[in-house]
Amino acid sequence: MNVLLPASKIVRLPVVAIDAGEDVAEVKDIVYSPSAGKLLGFTLNKRGFLKGRMKQVLPAEHVHAVGDAAVMIEDDACLVAPDDAPEEVAQPAGERNVLGNAVITEKGVRLGVVSDLILELGDSLAVVGYQLRDDTAGKGAGDKFIPLPAQLAISGEALVVPAETDELCTTTWLASAQRSRTSVPAFREAHGRPVMSRSSAEKIGEVGQFVVDASARRITAVVVGKGRKARVVDWDGIVGFGPDAVMVESDDRLREPNDGETKTDWLGRRVMTDLGFELGPLEDVEFDAESGAVQSLAVKDGDAISADRVLGAGSFAIVVRSVSLK
Repeated sequence: MNVLLPASKIVRLPVVAIDAGEDVAEVKDIVYSPSAGKLLGFTLNKRGFLKGRMKQVLPAEHVHAVGDAAVMIEDDACLVAPDDAPEEVAQPAGERNVLGNAVITEKGVRLGVVSDLILELGDSLAVVGYQLRDDTAGKGAGDKFIPLPAQLAISGEALVVPAETDELCTTTWLASAQRSRTSVPAFREAHGRPVMSRSSAEKIGEVGQFVVDASARRITAVVVGKGRKARVVDWDGIVGFGPDAVMVESDDRLREPNDGETKTDWLGRRVMTDLGFELGPLEDVEFDAESGAVQSLAVKDGDAISADRVLGAGSFAIVVRSVSLK
């Protein structure tokens, strides 16, 4: 199934590195070749407090996929300096902008004005057509869509298209995917569970959150408590993760958290595919109580996601391998 989106919706999307799960840039502009009918790349802005134009650009060949929630790249090395980028991306020509161009058939019939490009999301980076604002039918007229390849010529002011293009115009172009809904409890249910020392039989805290190694898809530690008083127990120090309490060998297994270790809670983190589709916030994680192996992820209003699809996780997102849309 094809999923289409206006190019204007891509502007300001985060550029996310799959390996780290971090947003490393933001789309500023789309570089498009109207003569070739293809996407050439993106100019970029910085993210966060340092917002402003980045010197680096993102050529199309360095893009893993484009989704409705992000532009996905393998890693931040995909962002290149202008001197290392194709000239058409580093210094895009002004005449490449077709927005506002009139669309006229070869028979002299005006169909409207180009208001947007329509992209096929995923890893194809294909421009499949133009969205037109129908300025010939008065106020209230809906947008039209004409597919590519349709243009016969382009001048910078107008696109000339075959006469039959008028018959190809349609107002329906955007497809949407349906998702079934399910929920898999585990992490959330364990929050607040007593943590006890096996050696003293005393309660030493409560489960605050879990520390997960995304590459190994395994819990590496449990954070005990919250805030400045939080401590951490490594998974190998846990002798039993039961329904009523978590048992550790002794108080001595509690340690100070490493830098940032208490800020890695997966719950509530956005989950997106390597094709750039946002699946929603993470609701819960199911795991094996013996080994700590993550088994599945539950996304709000979405299907359970098998842990073997996890590719990376960072402060911006948990990235999972996509499944075929076909």
